[in-house]
Amino acid sequence: MRLITWAIALALLTACSTVRVSVDYDPEEDFTTYSSYAWLPQTPEATGHPRADSPMVQRRLRSGVDRALANKGFREVSSDPDFWVTFHMSVAQKLDVSTSYTPYRRYGYTMSIPETEVREYEEGTVIIDIVDARERELVWRGIGRGRLRRAAPEPEKQEEIANEVAAEILSAFPPGSAG
Repeated sequence: MRLITWAIALALLTACSTVRVSVDYDPEEDFTTYSSYAWLPQTPEATGHPRADSPMVQRRLRSGVDRALANKGFREVSSDPDFWVTFHMSVAQKLDVSTSYTPYRRYGYTMSIPETEVREYEEGTVIIDIVDARERELVWRGIGRGRLRRAAPEPEKQEEIANEVAAEILSAFPPGSAG
């Protein structure tokens, strides 16, 4: 079976209309005190997927997160941030099963014959975590999921897609913001 690469995952996250985004956060956290951030000093865990583990894809996503946070008024600092940011990626095999019914007439009777089609695809997931720097606790998580494309776009388009994915996931950060 052919592996679909991670840049394709980023491409599809925006290609199938929109990224499916879900968020969770600590409702007790005062996000209005946040103005600066830094990246957690770690590299994303290896996934075993060729594109998800690509340093180029990881740089594009990190750049997209930086851009999205800057557009919201947050500034990156080298020390004493209000919050830390990191991301995780994964690719999972999924099945799409659909059944249609074809009418069949014979001897004056109509029957429906079911036809079931099973399609295998890959779903890419990007998780962006916000960790309070003082308490060192996760306070916000955004998850974006999308069906992967079969063909990788050129590098410039991949960067544009990474920016769109990061912006879509971070559209609900901080909680109560207007996207």
